[in-house]
Amino acid sequence: MSENNLKNLRLAKGLTQTELGQHFGLSKTAISLYESGKRGMDGDLVKGLADFFACTTDYLLQQDGYTDSNMIALEKSSIVHLPIYGSIAAGPPIDAIQENDGTFPFDTNAMHLSGFNIDDFFFLRVKGDSMEPAIHDGGLVLVRKQSRVEQGQIAVVLCDDMDTATLKKYYLQGDQVFLQSINPSYPPIVKPVDKCQVIGRALWQGGNL
Repeated sequence: MSENNLKNLRLAKGLTQTELGQHFGLSKTAISLYESGKRGMDGDLVKGLADFFACTTDYLLQQDGYTDSNMIALEKSSIVHLPIYGSIAAGPPIDAIQENDGTFPFDTNAMHLSGFNIDDFFFLRVKGDSMEPAIHDGGLVLVRKQSRVEQGQIAVVLCDDMDTATLKKYYLQGDQVFLQSINPSYPPIVKPVDKCQVIGRALWQGGNL
């Protein structure tokens, strides 16, 4: 039996098994079998479901640390729908896109968000492979708005008079900021500290960061 997060995602989106099946031309029975892990999903279906729920395939299939022992059950009262804001680069900086790209359901218990202002949290979609293997191209990253981060934390940073945004490990050395990729194929980006501003810290993407 193969565990997955299909049921959690469906419930968070407020869909019945019949309604989800209708989106993919599947019966309620088929959805039930997929959710229980009694029937495996082929690659095309996995990709289609991940796109539909705006999540990574790893999260859908409960991979990269998502095991039955550490999953937190989704309670209706703890689910919030956080906005998705455009795209940022995990690679060379690109122009920040500030338009709203819908919302994504998130369990506040999973990251202990209770007590924080929910308006301080949002999702950004990653573009590029410079943060592989920790953060995947096309994935959604949960961000908490904050203007400072600790050395080595993964941050969303706007550089060059706030015209560009990028996602990198952040290091401050004197009057310079070093934005370091995880993928060793990418060299660090070095900017004057007065030309960069931290707009948030990356907290989650298909697993804890």
